[in-house]
Amino acid sequence: MNPTAISLALFAATLYASWNAFLKGRADRLWTVTLMSLATFVVALPMLFVFAPPNPASWGFIIASATVQVGYSVLLAQAYQSGGLSDVYPLVRGSAPVFVTLLSYVFVHQHITAQTALGIICICGGVTWIVHERKLSSLASALPALATGLTVAGYVTLDGAGAGISGSPGGYSACIFLLYGLLMPICYLAIRRSIPADIKLKSVATAFLGGLVSLLGYTAMVAALSFGHLGAVSALRETSIVFSAVIGRLILKEPLSRDRLFACATVTLGAVLIGAD
Repeated sequence: MNPTAISLALFAATLYASWNAFLKGRADRLWTVTLMSLATFVVALPMLFVFAPPNPASWGFIIASATVQVGYSVLLAQAYQSGGLSDVYPLVRGSAPVFVTLLSYVFVHQHITAQTALGIICICGGVTWIVHERKLSSLASALPALATGLTVAGYVTLDGAGAGISGSPGGYSACIFLLYGLLMPICYLAIRRSIPADIKLKSVATAFLGGLVSLLGYTAMVAALSFGHLGAVSALRETSIVFSAVIGRLILKEPLSRDRLFACATVTLGAVLIGAD
């Protein structure tokens, strides 16, 4: 696999784990992710003057990806209402490569090798173990977490095709975040009907910082998709569950049992097997 794609995917993995930990620590996660979307909108504007505009053939993918990412944000916020970072994040990221592999097979006609199949088995086993180990707590968050994983697979598959024909991964990412930054506040108002009355400057500033981290991670991911195999890049990014487990334990003080370590290691092994194929 292309070393540049590997480096970008692993860099994106650390950033994704970081901003998910940030999101988990907020009281109103839907409002926080909405503020983050506004931050990415502001930063994406000057990016249009830095990067070449994407090929018009990729515009359909941009619209579809931004829309799916709104669904992803809503589902992720809901998932974190019922589970901890070390519960939800491995389910979301661990299930995503499986869905990506299936979607890429159906829509992009990428075939699955024996090594990739073994990686999928490891990922499914690790995800199943996480749910089993947490029992009712994880079952309550399993459905929204797995649904979130499906939306991840959706936008990764779309971006894998769109970034390739855009001719400008940076411009492609900027356009997605501009549209996402417009759609997410509309979605928030449709759900909540009003904005919070006690908006604090500190919470806005920290949310904007989280938005910058998420934009940087996403841009790195899109660039990696333009260099490497769709399923391989997606799988490598899912090694972020290791970072999320460490963050959940050290910063959020969430328990990290031997069973959880085993499950995370199994999911990571599956991601590595797929990424190395």
